[in-house]
Amino acid sequence: MKNDSGKIKVKVNCRRAPLGLMWHLRRSLSWIPQDDLENLDYIWLMDDIPDGTEDEDARRAREGECILYGAYKARQGDRPSYVLLFVRYVYEGIPALYWLTPVITWRMTRTLAHEVAHHALAQRGYIFHPGEDEKDEEALAERYAAEVLDRMAKRWHYRLARWVIRDLAETHY
Repeated sequence: MKNDSGKIKVKVNCRRAPLGLMWHLRRSLSWIPQDDLENLDYIWLMDDIPDGTEDEDARRAREGECILYGAYKARQGDRPSYVLLFVRYVYEGIPALYWLTPVITWRMTRTLAHEVAHHALAQRGYIFHPGEDEKDEEALAERYAAEVLDRMAKRWHYRLARWVIRDLAETHY
């Protein structure tokens, strides 16, 4: 379900959204093929994983065992389909100095593309082409995200963003 302007709806549940959050989301969405967003009801931006979640991956992330940047929930009955992005984790480890640069767009797009791949599979039964082997859905979603990032990397500022993220990771970890 899209709003009147044809753009996808966004729910924002952030106590204090970081500077540039919606700009980064719009830039990220511009890299995702519109056909793959078809029938996605909304994107939900949330600060953190809610307490009391029943999802096993989300529970593990809340306990610090892993990091969960986002999730996809398929339409079931009256419940809409949506992509959930955990803003805290998207911005985590990135100094505020970089918040208004393509660094956040790069990281957000990686997560968004991965979750949109799950949506495409749920909607049409495949990600890339009909009849593909969907046994390893996570590998297919990672491949989809990698292809989106490869398209982005054709622009110098996104190559620079990729380098900054790698440099920050090497410096901090």
